Amino acid sequence: MDPLEDLSAEENLCQLWMLFSAKNEVSLLRDYVNSFLETYAAFVDPEFIHLSEGFMEEGPHSTKLPEGLLQTMLKHLRVVSEKFLKSLSLDDLLFGNDLLKCLIVICRNLDNVSIVSSSEFVGHVVAIDTGILNKLCRENSENVELVTSFMKLSLHLFECLYDPYFVWRKKLRGWRVDKHRMKFKAASLYVGVVPLFFECFQTSCLDFDVQSRLFHVFGSILSGSQSNALKAICPATLDVLLSMLSSGISTGPSAEQQDDLTLLKDIILQCIVGMVQVLHTCSPEERQVEVGLILSGFFKVLLDLGSSEANLNLQLRMLDSISEMLIVSNRAGLQSTLMVEGLMQTLLQLTKNTTVSSHSAQVIAVNVVKVMQSVFIGSMPAKEDFKEKIGFISFAEAFKQLGQPSKELLEALLDLVTECKFSIDRIQPIRNGQAVLILVQLLPIIYDTKQQVWLAKQVHAVSVASSANRMLCCSEGLLSALIEVLNFHKTMDSLAVGLLNHNCKECRINQEFLALLLDMMESLGSWSISGEDLAKLLRLLMANQKAGNVALCCRMLNAMSLMASPTEHKMPRYFLDLQAEDSGILTHSLGKWIGSGFTFHAWICLDSTTGVISDLHSLVRRQLYSIQTSNGTGFEAFFTCDSMLTIAVMMKKEYYSVQVQDHPILDSRWHCIDVVHSCSKNPFSQSYLTVYIDGKQHLNVALKFPSITQEVSVCKIGSPRVRHADSSMSSSLSMPSLSDVPTSKIKSGVSGVFSKLGSSFSKGQSSSVLSLPLGQQDEHFGVPVSIIGQLSSVCILQEPLLEATVKALYTIGPNRWQQSFVDDNPYDLNTKQVVLHYDAKAHQKDVIDLSPNENHGKLVGRKFCTWDIREVINCIGGIQVLFPLLDLVKKDNVNSEPMNSEPKEPSVNDNGPADWVMVQNSSDPANSCHDNQVACFITLLCSMTKSSEFNQETLVASTFLDDSVHFAIRSLVESVSATNKILRYQIYQYILFDFRIWCKCEFNVSIGHIQYLSTIIKDDKKHFRKTNGVQFMLDVIRTYYSSSPDNSHLCAIRGALLSLVKFYVGREISFDELNHLVGFIISVKEQILVLEVLDLLISLLEQPGKRDQIFLLLFEPNQGELFYVLLTKRDFSVNLRERVVKFFSLLLRTNRVYEKHKGRMRLLESGIYPGLTTLMADQHEISAFIAQNMLEQVLLTDSEASINAVLHITQLFHFADLDIKLEASKQLLIGLFSKATAPKVFAKQTGWQEVLVRLFITQPKANIHRHSNAAPSQDHPTLLDLPISEGNVSDVLQPQPADGDSSIATTPDDTLNDTFGPFDERLHAIDPLSCSRSSTASAEDLLSPDQAPPSFLMRQESTASSVVSVPSETMDITTRLQKMGLTLQPPNEQMEKTEEMCQNLLIILFTVLWKGIEQSDETAWKERSQVFTALSYTNQENDLLKGSGLLKARLMEMMLQGCLQDLKEAESSKGIYFQLVFFPGPFIYVTLFSDSVFLSSVFGQTNPTVVENAMNLVKLLYNFLCVETEDADYLFKEQILEDVLSLLELLSVWESDSGWLEMEQMGLRILLAFAAYPRLEVRDISALMTDVSAFSFSQCCSMASARLHNLLQ
Repeated sequence: MDPLEDLSAEENLCQLWMLFSAKNEVSLLRDYVNSFLETYAAFVDPEFIHLSEGFMEEGPHSTKLPEGLLQTMLKHLRVVSEKFLKSLSLDDLLFGNDLLKCLIVICRNLDNVSIVSSSEFVGHVVAIDTGILNKLCRENSENVELVTSFMKLSLHLFECLYDPYFVWRKKLRGWRVDKHRMKFKAASLYVGVVPLFFECFQTSCLDFDVQSRLFHVFGSILSGSQSNALKAICPATLDVLLSMLSSGISTGPSAEQQDDLTLLKDIILQCIVGMVQVLHTCSPEERQVEVGLILSGFFKVLLDLGSSEANLNLQLRMLDSISEMLIVSNRAGLQSTLMVEGLMQTLLQLTKNTTVSSHSAQVIAVNVVKVMQSVFIGSMPAKEDFKEKIGFISFAEAFKQLGQPSKELLEALLDLVTECKFSIDRIQPIRNGQAVLILVQLLPIIYDTKQQVWLAKQVHAVSVASSANRMLCCSEGLLSALIEVLNFHKTMDSLAVGLLNHNCKECRINQEFLALLLDMMESLGSWSISGEDLAKLLRLLMANQKAGNVALCCRMLNAMSLMASPTEHKMPRYFLDLQAEDSGILTHSLGKWIGSGFTFHAWICLDSTTGVISDLHSLVRRQLYSIQTSNGTGFEAFFTCDSMLTIAVMMKKEYYSVQVQDHPILDSRWHCIDVVHSCSKNPFSQSYLTVYIDGKQHLNVALKFPSITQEVSVCKIGSPRVRHADSSMSSSLSMPSLSDVPTSKIKSGVSGVFSKLGSSFSKGQSSSVLSLPLGQQDEHFGVPVSIIGQLSSVCILQEPLLEATVKALYTIGPNRWQQSFVDDNPYDLNTKQVVLHYDAKAHQKDVIDLSPNENHGKLVGRKFCTWDIREVINCIGGIQVLFPLLDLVKKDNVNSEPMNSEPKEPSVNDNGPADWVMVQNSSDPANSCHDNQVACFITLLCSMTKSSEFNQETLVASTFLDDSVHFAIRSLVESVSATNKILRYQIYQYILFDFRIWCKCEFNVSIGHIQYLSTIIKDDKKHFRKTNGVQFMLDVIRTYYSSSPDNSHLCAIRGALLSLVKFYVGREISFDELNHLVGFIISVKEQILVLEVLDLLISLLEQPGKRDQIFLLLFEPNQGELFYVLLTKRDFSVNLRERVVKFFSLLLRTNRVYEKHKGRMRLLESGIYPGLTTLMADQHEISAFIAQNMLEQVLLTDSEASINAVLHITQLFHFADLDIKLEASKQLLIGLFSKATAPKVFAKQTGWQEVLVRLFITQPKANIHRHSNAAPSQDHPTLLDLPISEGNVSDVLQPQPADGDSSIATTPDDTLNDTFGPFDERLHAIDPLSCSRSSTASAEDLLSPDQAPPSFLMRQESTASSVVSVPSETMDITTRLQKMGLTLQPPNEQMEKTEEMCQNLLIILFTVLWKGIEQSDETAWKERSQVFTALSYTNQENDLLKGSGLLKARLMEMMLQGCLQDLKEAESSKGIYFQLVFFPGPFIYVTLFSDSVFLSSVFGQTNPTVVENAMNLVKLLYNFLCVETEDADYLFKEQILEDVLSLLELLSVWESDSGWLEMEQMGLRILLAFAAYPRLEVRDISALMTDVSAFSFSQCCSMASARLHNLLQ
């Protein structure tokens, strides 16, 4: 026996080293090395598996190694190196491998890296690798694998030395590495490593594995240390990388080799990315290779790859790597380098020269756009360089050559527009305006109309999202591009054809696309339009008039009219756009302040979006102006996050601010802001602040005036203020910067800090003035940024302006405001009072000061100019250029159908009653959209010339009854209303209320007529309710306005008429009126009419002032219950049926009618609810809303009939969608747990098992034939009658005979089916839900009546759950669920609906079969077992959400938990343990399962039902495990084994002389079944993985074996 065997690993190593030190024999050293490697084998990991497995231990420290070990290893490694040069034996090479492994183990302790690197180990390893390389290339070595393994180990050693934290490997796995937390540095790069790397790739004798490891070593050097990286990056290594990247192009390797080559090139790309990033972050003098040289070579390889399909993936990865290069600190510098090296030229050439398939070309274009976006983000120099050298037009032409663009390419271009992920749901600023032009230019070549419409919607949304976007699009020429698209002949031809046939679907899509383009053109043209664009628009209009496109011409004329319509708000022509955080106007040294006040006047417009604000600042303020002296005093104004204007003055030590309350100006409109500070003229008076907005005074408060004794050093307008570092008074009170303080702490704690440090109301100031210590304003109001908006004219004066002057400034507007100072000579006033005056028009490189002081400012921003169409038309010939449009009007095409298929409905006036519809004023030409060319032309003239008079005879009316006739009739009524009452009522009857006349009018005339009727009806409601009441209005709707129910005009008219009906019956309704409404709904066949009147009834039931009368009348016979007929009509949509269900919900939930009177409405007492559901079964469309509300309605009462109705309703959802079933299951859960007797009533219903189980169905299986005519078996053995061997325990452990007549283990597989009979056939033979059964009620309820229902139950180990919303006042659900043996799982948003549905149904089944069936006899267990039979039969003909075996296993698991909990509760309540006393003699062999008397005698006062249920449950489990093994796979789980063992232990089955012979036999066989279960790898894994919990078969086997061992002991 070896004496070293009993020693520990460390002691063994110590003994071996002592023996070697004493004898100095190489064999002993090898023994030590082998033992060392066995001890630390896990640290030698060339594949880096430990990173994935989380193995983070360190190797042995140098202090724990034997003294002299490294010297000895170095000596023998030198010997191996010397022998290798001569003739190396296999044994020596193996020893060399072991030495390398030892070095790797030692280097895994980061403290040893420096020691190993300082020795000569690396040199000898490099020498051996060089020799190996030469041998492999010159001769065929017999030991290639061994030789190659040495090289692989050496490369692994290099990675441990030069990247000890394995940063490279972690980056490849996508991990984030924080280098600041790295304590140890990488070893200094040995001089021979780089030549070895170069030599390895000069030959082709290395396989892909070694080559990939070489590149991994190179990447490790790049990631481990910057100094090593700079040594490794040289021209030689660059040539290696680029040559390997371009290799393998023309060859045709196998699929496996191609995969290896792909992986190798991915590593090379990562190395090139690392090289660029390292070189970019170092200084130029440290580089051996310039970044530009790497990029130029990289771009050359990218283009040399060609455009073949074989190199497509590599090209895409190379494009992605360009974006990865930009992940550096100095991103802007690298962006400029990329542009200088010709990145955009490379991308353009790559796109143009591609010859791959259309789909592949689109993919390349998508990646090209993504690279452009990454280069442009945050880099204005890159964008300017791109515009000068290439421009977006070149790329647009290249994209057109690729054919119809894909949706991915269009989405990428949209992302390029905003330089972020584009979303139509939020406002995003445009960053690249010319990219929008590319999208518009691609519209004509998109032949898919749906995609064309989609793109038009996206472009429309982004271009008109904000004022900044509109003006940027106008300046980039988007309007001209839109006109070119409209002028595109192919698009126009298809549109012209479509306009001739308004019934075709393509026409409607084209109209929608055209409408979007025109809406865009209208919105942009309203903002600004040039003379060239207007001339193009007129030429396009004339061309379409000649072609006969009347509808298009009318729409374009209307668009031009809206462009020319004057706006109510003032708008400057020239303005400055300030969007970036540092935008604004900066002026230095305004000189001394000699005035007695301060006035700031400006026209500004705030953008409604804050998307340009950096995410670094969650609390910001938008600076309006900041004027400071050198000592820190001055004036300031800004807008808070909620757009409230705040004025502040800075004193020497304090900061006073006051806010203009309740007047935010964040509405994207121009406003005139005037801030006036007046200084007190004597010591006994106060200084005041007055703020004017749009010429009106909004604030007048006492505020101190700062002492401005020094020169004004800084003046910033619309830009963040300058922080003075020499401000000594604020240094002692300064707070941490906002970037250092969490936002949550600022919001929660700042107010308290301010109250202590000085947030107070200073003496002599108004109570609205806030005082802060100077320096704390940033923490209170936020970090200052630019104004994020537009600025037109600015004027600062050193005297306070009077209110009359301020109003004059606003009245004149932003374009000619100078005239307001003095009428005769404004420059006299400028000389005296104006400090500076800026106007956006006076801008060259700087902003020019128009005052004599010449305080010119430096602008950071953009200048824009807008042109009004009314002025631009004078540049192309004046208003006369419009006259030829009238000459081209053809007589046959004066009128046309409106172009928009869905006209805009009249808007509802928010300030008026909800009953009345307000239409636009027809007298305003700007609000008129005509489909008559002459009318459109005249409207355009009205908009162009507000003071022009037009001849009314030129208007061509479409009908005789127009607005003039209607106004004349109104005048007639008014003239006779006071004098002749009879004539007035005759006019009412024969003219105004004769809809035979008014139904033929135009829409605006008809809607105006109804509005006029509403006014006269309000004056005499009682009279008109009798003569023209509810029935009259309903008849009018049905007779005159039901011919085209879907027509939007008719829909608006019907809505107006129904508003009159609502006015009649809003406060009170008679039986006749209600009968009219009900009769109309029941008799009318048009769905839209039924829906509108039904909505009227629902609104009456929901209105706040509703009375009991309408509810009482609806509960009268033959009233409300008639609406059930609507649910049975197949022609009606789901939307209508949902309204009907909502109607019944409102009636049945009301508290205005006693519950005893609701029986007829519920249909439960009459017993016709099954008939209703039968008629509804033919309707395939049932929504989740219907399912939820119908179940809620029947569950409002606690009766057996309601539960029967629930099952009938549930039958409607067997083949419904998963969402509907899920909602139904939630309602069933609520119904079960909200009523104490619900499970018992459920259990009484015939066929409840099949009804609930069939909710698992997803779809019927194909080629399944039902055999419904088979006669049910009359006599089937029950599960409880299955034979059990009565031998002793030793007999049970013996193998069973083949025939097995007396053994339960040999029962046929269909025993369970034979036991409970053909369940499916019996259910189909009768109406399963037509009657209910009686059953003995149990005293044990699932929950007490005062407890709210737990919404979702599941096992503790389950990974998915669902929770139905329950009332917030429920008790602790966890405590109550523990009493049931189950645990409530919190809701999970990522949970799949399928799992949620299965879990809901399993809970329902468990609740009914365990708590609803209370008995424990044979009949009760037969009912419980029918659930499993129903699962089997249902699975035979249908596909289920989960496999039937899995569902049975989960249900069995829940039953075991429930049984265990019942036993525990019975045990704790009785205070005694379950323990059988051994009775000698034959008494013990009596059948225990059917002898409740025996059980009572054995258990004393304990309820025998619990024990009998446990025994039957064990027998049922035994039947599934050992008899019917078809679905037994899912039951072999660790949790089930634990539950069974716990159950048997609670019953004391394993106790000696317990008398549980039969239970012992079954328990032992269950244990044997678990112990004998095969391993996982020989199973059908795919079937088992459907379960959410993983099976641990080895653990189950070990547990079962251990338990058997204990029992046998």
